[in-house]
Amino acid sequence: MPSKKIFDIYPPKISKEQKVKAQAIKALESPKKKEFPFKKLILLSAFVIFVFGAIFFSIMARAEIEIRPKTESVFAEDDILVDTKASNPDFSKKVIPGFLFSKEKSISQEFTATGVSGKKGKAFGVIRVYNNYHLPQSLIATTRFISADGKLFRSKEGINVPAGEYVDVGVEAAEPGPEYNIKPTKFSIPGLLGSPRYMVVYGESLSAMKGGLVGQVSQVTKEDLEKAKTVLYEKLTALLEEELKTTAGPAFLMPKEASKNDVLESTCSRKEGEEVEKFECILRIRTKALAFSEITLREFGKELILEQIQDSRVLKDGSLEIEPTVKNTNFETESLILKLKIKAEIFLKLDTSLLKEALKGKSLKESKILLESFPEIETTKLKVIPFWIQKIPQDSNKIEIKIDLEG
Repeated sequence: MPSKKIFDIYPPKISKEQKVKAQAIKALESPKKKEFPFKKLILLSAFVIFVFGAIFFSIMARAEIEIRPKTESVFAEDDILVDTKASNPDFSKKVIPGFLFSKEKSISQEFTATGVSGKKGKAFGVIRVYNNYHLPQSLIATTRFISADGKLFRSKEGINVPAGEYVDVGVEAAEPGPEYNIKPTKFSIPGLLGSPRYMVVYGESLSAMKGGLVGQVSQVTKEDLEKAKTVLYEKLTALLEEELKTTAGPAFLMPKEASKNDVLESTCSRKEGEEVEKFECILRIRTKALAFSEITLREFGKELILEQIQDSRVLKDGSLEIEPTVKNTNFETESLILKLKIKAEIFLKLDTSLLKEALKGKSLKESKILLESFPEIETTKLKVIPFWIQKIPQDSNKIEIKIDLEG
């Protein structure tokens, strides 16, 4: 049997250059994968956002328009009867209900006398005359008595003093003045000087002399009394007016000219000419007042103004001013006549629906020109949301018109 030979097979050796070249050829022969550019993705995203944003803001867009209309003043004058017998207002007859309020009150106060009176007074008192002589002693009226310090007094009446006894006699100072208001002291009788009776017939005061003065004293004058009554009258009528207004309440008007004050008592504790420093006066008054409802009066004024304006005009809220003046008050019939001066502001009524139709879809500039072309409009303010739209929405429901009457 023939012998077999076995050989090992090895792959040929490849150089590095051949390996690189083979990899390059393989890469060229494999299919290419497509890549989406990054910049295109950003642009597409921005476009989508813009489109959806535009749609969103067009849906949310709205316009706010503020219009201040021109106003003009109107005036009216008329008379109106306020009658307590009327139960309801009758504007056709120009009559509104009235209400009578009444209250009575008294007040007293002390006042100071302002008059000054010059006054002189002689001191007076009582001297006890002692007769220690053995015979009776007679003294005539105006007998002189001299005090220990030399003050001269005279008796007011004649007396007879029995021997060994005493008699009291009233005396008066020879001159006015406070210096004669002396304390108890002994008196001599100068008429007995030179006789034995001088030392044993004498006088003695047991209490001080009083009433001596030379000066001024306060005195009530006619003006004091009149002023006191005026002060009380003004004070009391003011109090009664406030109390009646409180009783009526803030809804009622009570003109001062529609009130009546009856003086029921007016007295003072002193009369004219009396010499006192203080005196008191008392005053009692009954006050009646006619009142009427402010709301009813304003309704009448409003009716009077509306009669003078066209249907296209509107009364501005809060502009109505009424000045009532009392022409005549009659408390017998419990009624009064008021003269009314009325003023109000009016403006042309704007149809906001027509304005919206005229404005929708227009630019802000066009809208402003259009609004300012109306002579009835004073000023305008336009605002759109979002601000960059610069156009009034086509949908009138997204247009809001405000009438500004605060200016």
